[in-house]
Amino acid sequence: MSVDVAERMLPKLARAAHLTVSENEEDWRGYGGRPLCIAAAPSSLLVSEFSGSVEKQLDFEIESQNAEGEWLKFFGPMATGLRRFRKQRMSGQGGSLSGI
Repeated sequence: MSVDVAERMLPKLARAAHLTVSENEEDWRGYGGRPLCIAAAPSSLLVSEFSGSVEKQLDFEIESQNAEGEWLKFFGPMATGLRRFRKQRMSGQGGSLSGI
C-alpha cells in the first residue's frame, strides 16, 4: 500500500475505531469494544488514538480481578435467555427463543 493511501485511510480507520470502542469504564463491565482490542501493544497502529484510555483500561482490569487474580465471567442478557430456554426444553415445556 502506498504511503498516500495509508495516510488517507488512517483518519477513517481512527473514526471507525472510536465508533466501536468505548472509553467508558461502565461499558467495560459488559460486552463491547475496549481500547486494548484496538491498541493491544505499544506498536499498534492506533495506539496514539487510545493511549489515555488504554492506561485507564489496564487499571480497570487489575482492579476487577478477584482475590485469586481471576476475572468473573460476564455473559449478559443473551446468556440469561439461553439458560431460560434450555431449562424450559429440559422440563418439557417447549421453550422459545423469542424475547431473548
